[in-house]
Amino acid sequence: MDPISKADLKDRRYYIGGAVETALANKNFKKLADLVDLADKYGVNKRVRFKAWKAVGVYWMDGWHFADASIAFNSARRIQPLKIKIVKLQFDCLGRFVREYRDVFSFSDLSKIEVELERILEFYKTKKLWNHPAIKGGRGLFDTIIELKSRAKEAIETPATHITDRIVDALYTNVSMDEVRADFARIITPYLLEKIAEDDDKAGKKKKKKKPPIEKLEKES
Repeated sequence: MDPISKADLKDRRYYIGGAVETALANKNFKKLADLVDLADKYGVNKRVRFKAWKAVGVYWMDGWHFADASIAFNSARRIQPLKIKIVKLQFDCLGRFVREYRDVFSFSDLSKIEVELERILEFYKTKKLWNHPAIKGGRGLFDTIIELKSRAKEAIETPATHITDRIVDALYTNVSMDEVRADFARIITPYLLEKIAEDDDKAGKKKKKKKPPIEKLEKES
């Protein structure tokens, strides 16, 4: 396939952006859901894409389509990760999903959600938002998952597994660069601190082993 020229790209971006804004204005969320991926692909204005993903997420969540809703909210969060309203919607959607399937989750299902939710919460902790009501909601959800894990059974697949996998895959792969950097720092910092402590310990032991200088004795005259 031949590469798209800059002129064609600009035309497609303009056309798709216009179609997205029209669908938003008309509250045609089904059409919007079909358009928003293309809006991402062709780099439509971020503000428009954010509004579109948010609207699509609410549309899917109202229809109890938790995977599609969570994917949409996460796509919006990737564009504006510090927009706290979208963070709250993301946690609300995950919370509704967990409550709906609480009796069918396997241990593995819950563990997958736990890992990604903890990572997201740690990101907002670095942003000094740990005690914000929206983040507290996410922390409460995390505690619920830990409690459910304590009595969940292992299974190869449950009615929640496919939905869980779709949500977790989106949370893991579709992230902002700011979140990637924070996650990298979270992973690498303990290793660096451990390495520094080891080097300091080795330096201290080496210093102790070093013999003091021998004083020269004065010869008797």
